Amino acid sequence: MDIFRKVVFSAKTRVPVIQEQFINKQFAKCRQFTTTSCMNQEEEQEESQVDENEGKVPIIEPHTSIRYMESKAYAETYGDEPVWTRYRRNYSGGFPPKKPRTTCIRGGRIASGNPCPVCRDEYLVLHRENTKLLKQFLSPNSGDVLPTTKTNICQKQFRNLLIAVEQAWDYGYIEKPLPSRKFDYSEYYPSLKEQKQ
Repeated sequence: MDIFRKVVFSAKTRVPVIQEQFINKQFAKCRQFTTTSCMNQEEEQEESQVDENEGKVPIIEPHTSIRYMESKAYAETYGDEPVWTRYRRNYSGGFPPKKPRTTCIRGGRIASGNPCPVCRDEYLVLHRENTKLLKQFLSPNSGDVLPTTKTNICQKQFRNLLIAVEQAWDYGYIEKPLPSRKFDYSEYYPSLKEQKQ
């Protein structure tokens, strides 16, 4: 059996159509079978339309995130440690990059193989009312936001973290740390100057 292939372009779709000719030498008949890749593409498009939302990161409400922070699933996953402690960022070379990645989620899908601690768990939402999560990113000594070199969150989530912390301070959900100042009262009270001498 000899197989001859001929590629013909369809007039409507400009998609290549493969024509195969099967010649049987005994009967000297030529049979033509055509298989169009256009039909296969239509089936793939229908499947892709159904699976369009599959793999996208769902948008979770802040109140759902707060309930998740108090749930048993959260306690089993993270324990009493902050969400960023067990995370180790992948990078090439011997030294970690100075800046974190811009974002882990592009087009509603996780774009990197190793997303940051906030992006990898869809139920962690940085919101002003989610104080339990926000306090994990604040320094226990100074009350300032921890740097990205320590927490390893992406730049987008760090921006969201700064906004959420500022809003939590403004609304009074978290107490804002005030810098401690040491005053020299001898400048204000002359009687203290005389006592020192």
